[in-house]
Parts: sequence; C-alpha cells; structure tokens
Amino acid sequence: MRKKKMSVVISPQLLEEISTYVVEKKRSQFIELALQNELKRIKREKLIEAYRESAHETEQENQFFEGAIGDGLS
Repeated sequence: MRKKKMSVVISPQLLEEISTYVVEKKRSQFIELALQNELKRIKREKLIEAYRESAHETEQENQFFEGAIGDGLS
C-alpha cells in the first residue's frame, strides 16, 4: 500500500521523548504503529459499549416478556 504524507503538531516535550527512544529514520513507523494501536483501543471500547447497551436492552425485553408469561399464557 502506498503511504501518504501528513503533518502533525506535537509538543516539544513529546518530540524530545520520542527522539530519546526512537531513531529518526524509524519515527514514522513508530507513530503509525502508535496510531494503529490507539485506533484498535478506541474500536474495542466502542464495541464493548455496544455489547453493554445490547445486553441492557435484552434484559429489559426479558423482563417485559416475563410479565407476559405471567398473564395466563403459561
């Protein structure tokens, strides 16, 4: 896949810290990996939240239908 260029602005402290641990030629690769990991984390959080909402809706539906069963359908 062809790479695209992008400009970002970061604090001098963050750049200094990155420079301390990552050689200049590997910075783009490092930043790309960091962004991929952060996106995975965000997607995972959204998925967990969607499951929680779904479980809550299912619980409400179950409570509703339990009441219907008690209305003489059993």
